[in-house]
This record gives sequence, C-alpha cells and structure tokens, in this order.
Amino acid sequence: MKLEFLRLAEFIREQARGQPVSLLINPGNWGDALIRFGTERFLETYDISFRRIYLDSSVKSRLGVYSAGLRGGVMLCMGSGSWCSHYNYLPRTIETIVKRWRFRSVIVMPSTFESTYTIPNVIFFRRDNAESALVMPNAEFCHDLAFFIGALDSKAPTLPRIHCFRGDVESSGEHIIPKDNIDLSARGSEQDNVYEFFEYLSRYKDVHTDRLHVAIGASLLGRNVHLYPGKYFKNKAIYSSSLVPFYPNVEWHDKFTG
Repeated sequence: MKLEFLRLAEFIREQARGQPVSLLINPGNWGDALIRFGTERFLETYDISFRRIYLDSSVKSRLGVYSAGLRGGVMLCMGSGSWCSHYNYLPRTIETIVKRWRFRSVIVMPSTFESTYTIPNVIFFRRDNAESALVMPNAEFCHDLAFFIGALDSKAPTLPRIHCFRGDVESSGEHIIPKDNIDLSARGSEQDNVYEFFEYLSRYKDVHTDRLHVAIGASLLGRNVHLYPGKYFKNKAIYSSSLVPFYPNVEWHDKFTG
C-alpha cells in the first residue's frame, strides 16, 4: 500500500507548493472517524500542513465554508462513500465551492463513485479498482485512508464473536440480523475518538459485518473478519482492491443467515 500512499502525497505536495492545505471533513459515522484519523496521520507523516474545516449538511455550515477565505489555495475533500445515489449533498456542495472560490485545485481523496463526475478544477481519487474504475476511469487509485493507520497491537480477544450489521439506508435488507447485533459505526461520528472504536472491536475474535470500516478496523487489529454486502458495490469492491491482497483473515460472504 505504501506506493499508492506515496504517490498521493507527492501529488498533493506538488499542488500545494509548500502552502498549507484545507481538509474538508465530511459528516459521517464512527467508521468515518477512521478515514479522518488516517487522513490526518497521512498528512502529518508526509509533512503536509493542513487546517480542518468541518462540514455538515446544514446550510449554515456550508455558508461557513464558502466564506472561509480559501481563495487560491488547495482543498482536500475527505474520502467517503458520499458520491453515490444514497447521498447528494457533497457533490453539490463541492460544485458550489468551486464556483464561488478560485482554488488552485480541489482534490477529492480516495472515495467510492457510483456515477461519473466531472467538475472543473476538481481532481478525483478512487479507492477501488472495480466499479469506481469503470465510471471514473481518469481517477487515480489509492487505498482508503483508513488503511494508513496501519496494523495495531492489542491484547488477545476475550469474546468469540460480534455482529455489526447496519440498520440505515445502506443496508442490503438481505441479511438476517441477529438479536445481539451492535451497529458500532452508528454509535459515533466522524469527529469521535478512534481508539475507543478499536478498543471495542479488539475484544472479539471473529467480526461479522456489512460495515466497511468495522471490517477495516478489525483487519488492522488482526481479527478474523467476515464481510457482507451492503446496498451497493462498495464493500466487495474494496474487499477485492485492498483487503484481499493484504489481509488474509478477511472472508467474503454474499449473505448472513445466522
């Protein structure tokens, strides 16, 4: 994975020209906190100075971003799954930001794309070599920035298994959700402490989930991961692009039946 991260860092450094970049942090759940933390660690590791701008879906927040005095700089849009049909505020927000402010460039960090996007002065990176590559062939590939956190040491697990299936719009609706299900990602936000997320997962030997970043987090801990599909292709695409080559303890299943 190091080569892809190095290429991304070099590209950002070339665009930034020695100036700090602005990191637009999208709203999300506790799993998205892993992307945020991994992105911040990535920028710090490669000596890329940055300022954080937090974005939520409210008009007030977006107007705050628009008036932040960012003209002429470089903005990074945190990677996510928000470029899909289940959400629509982020593409429209980026389009508005580009229209109102003359950035040198806007870089969308490694994300999943369900459709083709072309926005002037916006450079896209995709996080899979499957469906996203078909609709965004000009976007360079780089692994999800949560992977930049790297392998984590932890105590031996004390509990046999945990079920972490989602109950929101991205649920496939095909799985039999067990009574002991814990939708861990839904218990926090993108701004929350990732150590508590990892500490919770580390208790379990086997992790069954359709939450991508629960699977990534458990993989970094070296746990046995059983990953299942969500509403669209995201999970399997990243499974084949980033999990299969580097994390042999992750297994794909088409359906959870208990």
